[in-house]
Amino acid sequence: MTRIAPTLPPAELRGVLLAVLLSVLLGAAPAAARADDGGQMYGKKCLACHGLDGAGNKPLGKKVGVPDLRKSTLSQAEVERIIAEGKGKMLPYKEKLTPEQIAAIAAHVKSALVLPGASAPAPAAQPAAKP
Repeated sequence: MTRIAPTLPPAELRGVLLAVLLSVLLGAAPAAARADDGGQMYGKKCLACHGLDGAGNKPLGKKVGVPDLRKSTLSQAEVERIIAEGKGKMLPYKEKLTPEQIAAIAAHVKSALVLPGASAPAPAAQPAAKP
């Protein structure tokens, strides 16, 4: 039995090849490039309490006493844990966001909101030496 392959006009063939190539390239994009943008996700999930600049000066933020994110000395892992599990009056987001989305928001907080000099905890005070 002889099979007859369907033929496509060159213009249609180019379109099919381009579509296949794009789907392969987009599917192979790094996970970080496909991850949700942390700034956009922050705007959707965090802005109401923490404000655009992270200061917590929004009415709801003031009411529940959110901390000023600009002065945070937490590590990214600690920020991710708080987003996932909640803290104080902040509800947990682990059931609403993926780990990648949580990491993206935490990265945004650490890179875009924290003021220079606030990213590391202050060294512990040394006891005075006895004379």
